Amino acid sequence: MTWIRFSSWSLMGSLLATLPSLALSDEATLSLPALPEIIEVIQTHLPAIPQEDIDRAAIQGILTEFQSQLEIIPTRSNEATEPDSQSTALTRYYDSSIAYLASPIIDGAALAAIQQGYNRLESENILQGLILDLRHVSGSEYSELTKITGLFTNKSLPLLNWGEGIKNSEPQPTLIKTPLVALIDETTQGAGEALAALIRTAKLGILVGRQTAGEAHSYDEVPLKTGQTLKLATGSILLADGEKLGSAGVSPDIFVHKSSAIPENVSDSSNLEAQTPEEPLSIPSNDPILTRGFELIKGINIVKGRNRS
Repeated sequence: MTWIRFSSWSLMGSLLATLPSLALSDEATLSLPALPEIIEVIQTHLPAIPQEDIDRAAIQGILTEFQSQLEIIPTRSNEATEPDSQSTALTRYYDSSIAYLASPIIDGAALAAIQQGYNRLESENILQGLILDLRHVSGSEYSELTKITGLFTNKSLPLLNWGEGIKNSEPQPTLIKTPLVALIDETTQGAGEALAALIRTAKLGILVGRQTAGEAHSYDEVPLKTGQTLKLATGSILLADGEKLGSAGVSPDIFVHKSSAIPENVSDSSNLEAQTPEEPLSIPSNDPILTRGFELIKGINIVKGRNRS
């Protein structure tokens, strides 16, 4: 049996924060009373508040306070679901020669989008580089990273350990040989951070942007009586050399001081749509991280061209 214990301080602060009629002054936060006592007072003096509302407020407060460590997964259906085709987007920018991929989560759909987009562009002989935008990327499907890294190397390289032993990259039928630049910042979490670390340690590409969130964890899942599952961050993610992906996050190779949000056409995962090669977009002027990534790939290709001449 797995026991989950929360301190009365955290629970009380979360409960009061989620009940708007019960303001918590700065002075009160220094010494919180016992949770059972507060609940008893609420029940006695505010009987109009149902017990289930108090319980719900407390749970919501806990999940908000510890959102990087706790998550409730809805009841899972026994029916198999198809991957959401709108969860990834491949868009060409800059002279129709540089591919751009943004995905809100690292999963099988992201793997398929990279493969399909690269094959489509490469068949036209126009692809000069790939930008992989890992900002606003999360997820905990670390097993998919072995396949994604296998798109960029034909070797079986030791990668990372998320609690199941060190896993190696899995070479894929599609081998991407063009320059790779990955964009990261403080919104890069979980599997997004792990992929960024692997791109560096396996020397697959260059990281551009800012420090990641430092929220890469391995998880335990505890079934609840409601049929839901409580997902808890209980372990660390280790790279092949034993280095831990800790709270400091992953540092970029090229630091960009000012960061803007992902361009509007790709920042909202609900609006992501795969775009055809006939729909190139201009580089957003308000996104210095993305701009730096494109400039870097452009520079790499200039140097390669000169070396061939």
